[in-house]
Amino acid sequence: MLGAVFFVLLALSLFALLFLTPKLMGFVATGVTINSPPTFNHSTPIPNQSFDAGSTISNAFDLDDYFSDAESSTLSYKSFGNSSITTTISPSGGNIHHLVSFSSSNTGSEIILFYAYDGQNANASSNNVTVTVNGTNVTTTTESGGGGGGGGGGTRRITKDPFSLVPDVLKLGLKQGESITESFTIKNNLDEAITVTIDFREVAELLSPSSKFPSGAETKENIIIGGKKEKQISLEFFARENLPPDVYIRSISLKSGTTTKSLPVILSINSRDILFSIFLTIQDKYRKLHSGEMLVAEINLARVSGTGNTGVDLETEIRDILGNIVLRDAGSVSVNNTIYIKKLFVLPQDIAPGKYVLVAKISYAGGISVDADTFEIAPSAPGLPWPILLIILASVFSLFLAGRLIFIIIAARKVKDVSQMIAEAYALLRSEKVVEALALYRELRERFDSLPSYAKKKIWNDSKLLNERLRQAYRKIHPEEEVMERR
Repeated sequence: MLGAVFFVLLALSLFALLFLTPKLMGFVATGVTINSPPTFNHSTPIPNQSFDAGSTISNAFDLDDYFSDAESSTLSYKSFGNSSITTTISPSGGNIHHLVSFSSSNTGSEIILFYAYDGQNANASSNNVTVTVNGTNVTTTTESGGGGGGGGGGTRRITKDPFSLVPDVLKLGLKQGESITESFTIKNNLDEAITVTIDFREVAELLSPSSKFPSGAETKENIIIGGKKEKQISLEFFARENLPPDVYIRSISLKSGTTTKSLPVILSINSRDILFSIFLTIQDKYRKLHSGEMLVAEINLARVSGTGNTGVDLETEIRDILGNIVLRDAGSVSVNNTIYIKKLFVLPQDIAPGKYVLVAKISYAGGISVDADTFEIAPSAPGLPWPILLIILASVFSLFLAGRLIFIIIAARKVKDVSQMIAEAYALLRSEKVVEALALYRELRERFDSLPSYAKKKIWNDSKLLNERLRQAYRKIHPEEEVMERR
């Protein structure tokens, strides 16, 4: 009976292995083709790259040498993490090769990730590939060898980031018709003076008409910052009446030499007359997440005018830094004076690494209130997909059942052998070969003692009865001796 139970469990385990995890094994179940994602060979990672500004690395490597697909699907590729370095992925040879080239006129280093996609948009990511661009902001130092033979000198290239920005994002909130002055600081990281060109054409519609630099420029300004100095830039932002209430995501471009950076600007414009203020907060522990994880946001609504319960429509969106909507959710709530709402978002598995903006908007009769906050999607460390984990668990369980089954089969054979020996001992007794029967009994008792407890129960009575019969037979020929112990 116990053996039958284990056979059933083994069959169930095999069923899970073959049918519940067909996604990895490429089987077809119930008429639906189950797809397995591409895989990246982490044992041979993509090497880091380096080149001079203004030049190009052509066909640096072939992505098909690092990615593969179980169904032999033709893979497509995308790169993430690069901003000033142009990354080109060129299919060739009937799409059997995907060659990667790099070019940039800007100096610095960027960490780039490559994603492979199959025909069903399942994906896998590469290792972090550091791409360094050397150029005009490169210091070359010659180092002389030490004594003892006068070793040759070497050249060491040190690339410096010419400037940095504080803060790294401008986040503001206004009502229609209001204005506010906001500042950011440019820090010169070099010993010598640099010229920084600021291009704010993309945020022009969000600036006050009177917002100009000392030179009188309205869209661009060149400023000189001394070595190791910093410069504060102040801009007057203005929420024009003709701009609908919403969250506007723009950026200011800054360039020095061959280095270009972007400063994101996130402006929340509310209706001129609002019934409620809205405050959106992302706690620090949720500001850096990975794809597939949970984003938790807190929304507080507070009445600023009017009384009584008011129904409002609440809409939340996750947008990328370019303003594209990644995820949207909508609903309705009733508000008296204040209300606290906790929103949970399961991030898509295929969301790309980078900065994102969470937008919360409430609409009600006569107005719209909005607020926004930022978070970041970090590149995910490679892990085992759930089909692989399920197969591993099923395999371990199958091995356990198989081992248990083998143990039971071996024990059953031992029970059979002992039972056969008991029968042979009885046959010897019937032939009045008591000494031979006693010797056989001693041997079978050694085997009996090696059996597991549940197996002993099967032949316990037979062994006990044989023991008594042997005692009686032995007493007849040796009445003065007591040889065997009663068990």
